[in-house]
This record gives sequence, C-alpha cells and structure tokens, in this order.
Amino acid sequence: MKFHIIILILLIASFTYAADFSVTLDKDEYGKQSDLSGIIDIDINDVPYDSKLIFDIDGSSYEFNMTEICSFASGSCGKKDSEFTILELLNNPEIVFDNAGTNTDYGIALYGSSIDVETSSFDIEGKQKDGSYPSSVKVDVGSDGEFDWNYIGDFLLDENNNYVIEKIPTIYLKDLEYDLKSVIWGSGKTEYCEKIEIPVTKRLRVSAYVKQYTDDDEAGKIGYLSARIRDSNMNILNNDLGYSANCFMNEPSTSWTWSSCDIEDITIKEGRDYYICVYSSPDVDEGAPSRDLIYYEIATEKNSNVNRGYKCNSVSCEYADDFDSDDFDYFIESFYFKHDMDFNVKETIDDETASLNSLMNSIDCDYSSSFDGDNYCLFPLTFVSKSEGKIELSNLDVLHDDLGEGSFSKINFVPEKVDYDENISIELDDLNLTAPSEIGDHEINVKLKYGEDVLKTHSYDLKVIDAPEITFNIPKTSFVGNEIRFNATVTGGTGPYTYSWDFGDFENSSSSSPMHTYTMGDTYTVKLTVKDSNGVSVTKEFEIEIVEIDEVLEPLLNQTDEILTTISNELKTGQGDASEIASILNLNSRLETAKNNISNLKLEYKSALSTFENRNQRLVNIYNKLKSLREEIPFNIQVNSISYNSKVSSSSIIREIGYDEDLINAQGLIDVSSKAYMVNINYLSNDTESFVLIKKDVSLLEDVEDAYIYEYIPKETTSTISEEDILTQGFEIVEEDPILRFPISGSLQISYKLYGADLNLASNVNTILVVEGYDTGFEYDVECGDGKCDPLEEDYCDIDCRRDIPWLLYIFLFLLLGGGVYYINFYKGKWNFKQLANFISVKLRKKRIFTSKQDLINLQNYIKKTLNYGMNERQIRFILEKKGWTKEQLDYVFKKINKKSKKKSLNNKKTNNKKRWFEFK
Repeated sequence: MKFHIIILILLIASFTYAADFSVTLDKDEYGKQSDLSGIIDIDINDVPYDSKLIFDIDGSSYEFNMTEICSFASGSCGKKDSEFTILELLNNPEIVFDNAGTNTDYGIALYGSSIDVETSSFDIEGKQKDGSYPSSVKVDVGSDGEFDWNYIGDFLLDENNNYVIEKIPTIYLKDLEYDLKSVIWGSGKTEYCEKIEIPVTKRLRVSAYVKQYTDDDEAGKIGYLSARIRDSNMNILNNDLGYSANCFMNEPSTSWTWSSCDIEDITIKEGRDYYICVYSSPDVDEGAPSRDLIYYEIATEKNSNVNRGYKCNSVSCEYADDFDSDDFDYFIESFYFKHDMDFNVKETIDDETASLNSLMNSIDCDYSSSFDGDNYCLFPLTFVSKSEGKIELSNLDVLHDDLGEGSFSKINFVPEKVDYDENISIELDDLNLTAPSEIGDHEINVKLKYGEDVLKTHSYDLKVIDAPEITFNIPKTSFVGNEIRFNATVTGGTGPYTYSWDFGDFENSSSSSPMHTYTMGDTYTVKLTVKDSNGVSVTKEFEIEIVEIDEVLEPLLNQTDEILTTISNELKTGQGDASEIASILNLNSRLETAKNNISNLKLEYKSALSTFENRNQRLVNIYNKLKSLREEIPFNIQVNSISYNSKVSSSSIIREIGYDEDLINAQGLIDVSSKAYMVNINYLSNDTESFVLIKKDVSLLEDVEDAYIYEYIPKETTSTISEEDILTQGFEIVEEDPILRFPISGSLQISYKLYGADLNLASNVNTILVVEGYDTGFEYDVECGDGKCDPLEEDYCDIDCRRDIPWLLYIFLFLLLGGGVYYINFYKGKWNFKQLANFISVKLRKKRIFTSKQDLINLQNYIKKTLNYGMNERQIRFILEKKGWTKEQLDYVFKKINKKSKKKSLNNKKTNNKKRWFEFK
C-alpha cells in the first residue's frame, strides 16, 4: 500500500504544468472598441494539447486552442502521447468534486491483453456533498475529448408552469437585415442548414425567416415547411423512437415572417456540432407533385463575419459558397428547452444509452497496463461536473471474450501534451482583441484552461477613454495609376482632429481626405493616425491591393456583361412582382442601354490595348465609365407586395369630411385596382435602394370631361414626395399632406415611389375622383386676398380669414355670468349649487368619462357602423372630435372594440390550428 502511495505522489508531481504567460499592452489607454495592441509571451511546453488560451474582456470572450497558438511558433509544435497507469482496483469508487471541474482519475480495467467486449454496463449515481449535488454531469469513455453520455433531468418550468426556453446565440448572423433570399425547392430537393453547437436538451425549437413563394405561376402550390437536425457527419439525426428528428413549421404567409416548430424526443450531446436545417416536404394530403415546384423563400445573409451556412440535397451537403465564392448564412435560429441538471438519481450507462460496447472496442487495448503482475486492458473515463458534489460508480458488468474479471480502477492519466521547448511571442494585433465599448476602468482576464481546470490565470488593467474612432471608406482593390480618394469617418474624442496618413509606399499626407496614386502593383498597408484636440490619438490600418489595370479591367468588363445578360433575360422572361417592377421602372430599356454601353467600352478597351500613346490614361477613363455604369445596374431585386382597396367608396366618409352629394355620387364612376410593392434593389456598385412603389389602374366607367384623380397620401406614410418619384406624366403636386392630382380620360395607370414608407401604411393612400363643374368643395388652388376664407388659408391668410370682435357675444356672456352668480347664491331647488359642484367634481376628476350609459352605447354603435362602411380609425376620430366627443371617450371605446376584435381573432386562430392538427393526425 505504501508503495502505491509513493508511486501516486511521484506521478502527481510529474503531472504539473510549468506553462506560464505574460501580456504587455502597448498603451495604458484605448478608445472604445479599438483594437488592442501589444505582445503575449507564452510557454506552452507540456501543456495538454486540448488546452485553450482564453481572453475575457468585459464579458467578451476570445478563445484560442493550442493548434492556433502553435501556428505562431517558428516551427510546428509536436505532441507527446498520453499515458495511463493503474494505481488501484476498486469496487464502488466515489468521485468527489470540491467545485466545478474535470476528473480523469478513474477507468475500467479488464483482465487480459486483447479484449473484444460483447456487453458492458455500469451504474452512475449522484450524491450530495455539503448539501450540493453534481450538475450537468457528462462522461467521456476513452478520454478522447468527446463526451458520450450526458445527464438530462426533467424540463425546467417557470413560476407560471411554462417551459423555460433559451435562445442559442446566432453568431453567424451579424444583424437581422437580410441581404438576399434563397429559394426552398419542393420535395426536399433543397435544404438550408446552419452549423451550431446545441446545449444538452431533449427538445429544440427551430425558427426560420421565410415567406411563401409568389413570383411565378407555381406560386401557392406549397408543401409543408419542415425542420430537422443533422449530426456532425451531416447524417439526419433520429429521435429516441428511431424516427427522423424533424417537425412541421407553422405555415408562413406571403410576407416575411418567423416560422417555427419543436423537434422533440432527441438526445443532444454536449461538445458536438449539429446542423439545424429547413426544407420543404411534399404536400402529403394531395400526394407528391410530379415535377419540381418552388415552395418557399428564406432570408439569406451574404459575407457575414462568421459563416456557418450549408446547402444539402438528397445526396450530399456542401458549404454555402456557390455564388461568386461568397459565403452565405441563412436566417435560421434555434431555442433549446432547459432541463433540471442537478444529478440526484441513479442512471445506467450501457450500449443503449452511450454505445458503450463499440466505444470500448474502439480503444482496442491501446492503453494496456500491468498491476500486481497481471496485464489489464485499461479504458479511461473522464467525468465532468459543473458544481460541487459526488458521483458513485457501481454494478460494473462486462462480458468479453477472455471471460476475465473487470473492475473499476484508480488511474493516473497524463493527456497528450504540447512538445515545444521555446517561448512563443504573439502580437495581440493578430488575435483581433477589441477594447470594451464603455468608457472607464476595465480588466482583462487571461486564462490557460484545460477542460474545466484553470492551469494559469493573470489579470491586467485596461482603461477605455473617449478616443477618436476611425471607419475607412476606401476601396479594397484598385490599380496602378488610378487616383484614389482616401476617406475616413472619425467619431468620438473631441474635435477638431489632426490626420496623419501613411500610404505604405513611403508617401504620407496630413489631409483629412487626401488623393493618392500608386505607381506599382502590390498589397499596401495603409495607416491612419487621428489625434483629437485633447491629444488622444488612435491608429488604424487598412490593406489595399493595387494591380495593373489590365488585370482588373477586362475581367470586370466581362463580369458586368455577363450579369447584365443574366438579369435582362430573367426580367424579360420571368413572371411575378420582380418582372412587373422592372416594367414599371423601365428597367428593361435601361439594361438594354447599359449593354450597348458595355459593348462600346469593350471596343474602347481593345483599341486602347493596341496603342502605346496615353494607353494607361485611356484605360483609366474606361474604368471610370464602367464604375459609373455599374452604379445603375441592378443585380438583385427583392419585392414584397400587397393588394388593397384604395377607392373612397363610403358616402359617409366623403359627407363627413365636407364634400357634397355630387362628389359622393361621382365615386361610382371609377374602378380602382391598387397594389403596393416594397422594393429593395442591390446594384453592382454595392449600393442599395429601398422604397415603396404604388401602382394603381384607374378606369372611368362613364364618359365624363374635366375629370381628375386625387391621390391623398397621409403624412404618416411619407411627408414629402419629389417630381422624380412620380412615374406617371401629367401630374400636379398639391402641397398639402401631400396630395397628387392626375387628369384622367378613359383609363389611367398611376405609379409613384414613396421613400421611407412602410408597406402596410402605404395601403392608407386613398384615391378620389373629382369632376370639374361639381360644387365639390375640393378646391386646392386657393388665392390669399380674394375676400374668401378657404379652409386651407386659415393658418396663413389673415386678410381673408380675419374675424371681427363679436361684441354681442361678449354682452351675452356677461349677462350669463350675472345669472350664474345669482343662481349660486339664491337658488335651492333641483340642480342647486351643491349638486352642480358635485357634477363638476366628477367630470374634473374623471372618475367616469360618460355622463350616462346610453351615451357610451350610442358612441360604440356609431363607431362599429362606420368601421363596417370602410372608414379607418383616423378618419372616425377626426369626425367625432369635430362633433364634441373627447379624446378620452374615443380612446376608451376604440380600446374596447379592438380588444373584442383581437379576442375573436385569437379564438378563430386557435380553432383553425386545432382543426389543422386533427387533419394532420
């Protein structure tokens, strides 16, 4: 026994880490979110190869494994093999965690030298230590770094008895503004996935930002939008019942929306990569379609900082970089259902729960050890707990071909270690560490960590000040001889600023926005140092690649020509909203002109190559023309649309606003078809344009003369509109609200753009027919000084709208006041002073806002009736406030009506969902 203890002490002494590190910052102070600079010197010899170097800066964590650290070494780091030694054979070992950590001191020893395991199992039980159970317990059979068994308790419930759900961070999405959209083909032909690490759970919620496909004749032929999980090898994951782990998502609409569903009865193991995928399965109610159909579209992000996107078909999956070598991510999010992870039960680890037989056979006695003169095959075990507690192992039952006995064992484990005798110095610039975003004193915590064990830790002070922040506005690539504008946006600090540019070719400038020309092709590091008026300076670098113009111009001409041909063919032959938008905006003609211009530029390019006189300048001129041309060429058009009724058809609306009966009747002379499009256009220059396009087809049902269409655009939709935004000729802008006027004879198509507008608000734009000769009151050509006070003149024309002093009114009020004084002092009958005071007190304190219940009923019935006529809330409020109803009374009734409407809508939705579930079942 003493011999074993001495060996254990010697082995533990040899299993210490001499590794250490030190960090030296270049400066004491840094600006907000500026890059940290300095050096870290680190000795990693004999550090476990699975260790990580972790920087924790104000909650932001940066992790680097030993492979990444070794990449900065002058030579490659070697590996020292892991070692296992049996120290003691045990029956029911108890593993103690004094705090969160990893234990590698135990294993399974099987008597013999070559073992083929047929069946195996053992029990693991959580026990208290100082009142605490171990939590989030996991076991790694073979200590290969991949955990094979996790404890998963019951689902956690909140105080309202609802499941506790937590979102998995979407590090692959920089924001929730999509760049492009990808088409989800039917019958599972196309599957979009995101690679993530899922926390331990038995249920996962998958959400995707999607909409129904509406761009061609196949629109509406939809299957079921579905989600599923693939394992680290891209194989479709099965649930605990042996079926594919998938679910049907709730049906998306024709507008972008988040659709989701829950994948249940799954076993997610910690520390492994999974793929959450979205696809379209056939409509099982009607049978699989006989041809490929397009069902849905999913929002896509291009060139994000972290790329995790994959595309799958029925055969294979591949990284999503198909389009011009750009990386893609898809708007797929996931949420995991949290479990009670306190391990306070007894569980069995066997072939069913952890594939124990195959795991033990895969080791194939690589770790053999002798103990008391006998040979054993050793199967090391790694245990992890995230809290203090105890674990007891028992009931080991292993059947193998040698029929020898098996036993738990206390072992000494030395993992694979780094073999590199020299110190490694790493520039912090290469690690892309960033200062916090808040001004003040902060701390950098640096840890060298192996599993849950911290091998070394140091802390360093960091001060963040209000320093200038630099954002470059410089092209990443240019060419020899091209004059480049070096521009940067500076924020923060205290202006004015001084600038110091280093262009990387031994040329400098102190201008804030200098021009510079490179004379040789190369990759240059541009440095800009900005100093504010307090003397605080910051330096930022930027790389620019300079090539010969021949290398960039011809490929750019060809690429532009190819894209032009593709987008032109798609818009000419395509169907749906994008093609309709192209027609309204006259894009086809513009693209045809652009193709002619490209052809001319190609001819100019060939001509320039054949001569030496001013050759380079001619090429530069061609490039500049091409650059301007690319600013007008779209390569992607995204469109959402809604159809709505914009015709003012309710006579009560017009009558209450003040128009006469002739104008009311005139609205029956027109037919209006209205559509609003939310248009997002990406141009080849990387510029984008977003606007709402209104298109209305108006037809006169009878022949009338001097007829005009008025487009009333509420201010909440857009406050201004310019002549360039109106695509229909012959218009007039009436500078109120704004209002557009168009003459009409027979039929008319009206089109105009609304910038900064919302698609739903755009549906509030009303269309009104006015025929001259009618005494309509709809006259906007007012003239100040004509002796008539038009309603539109009230705010600015005092000459026409001046009012005389109403002396008779003042005399009447004086007499009324005298009568009131008499009433207050002498009258003792009904409605005496006391009763009147009580009535006023009730009104002022607003203990009730209606003087009688009948008033409330009358107002409620009136509003419901006018809503059914087609009036909106804004118009109704305008009318009723003119009649004397107060804002508080109107708020009360509208709130009451909207509440009932929402409740009714919710009940209908629940009924429909229940009906669909039974139909599916």
